[in-house]
Amino acid sequence: METLWPYILPLPTKSTHQYKILLSVFKSKVSFEIMRIMPVDKPIYQKEIIEKLRKHSNKTVIAGLNRLVSAGVLEEGMEKVATKDKSVWVKWY
Repeated sequence: METLWPYILPLPTKSTHQYKILLSVFKSKVSFEIMRIMPVDKPIYQKEIIEKLRKHSNKTVIAGLNRLVSAGVLEEGMEKVATKDKSVWVKWY
């Protein structure tokens, strides 16, 4: 028997919402890989996700992130970060 992955995917009680979440996670390899690299205890920035998934295009990764956010699997937000010369807004999940 193979070792099981220790991942938990909370599902809503309504079956149509469950279907939407499961489809958004397992619909494509990108969505599944996004879920695999997501930390549980802290946010991760969009730039980091794109860098970790270099074998996929930026557009594909962002589409996967948007699908997961719309299904309610991930939360997203914006944060202002100060760099050397200026402040920039970065997106986190």
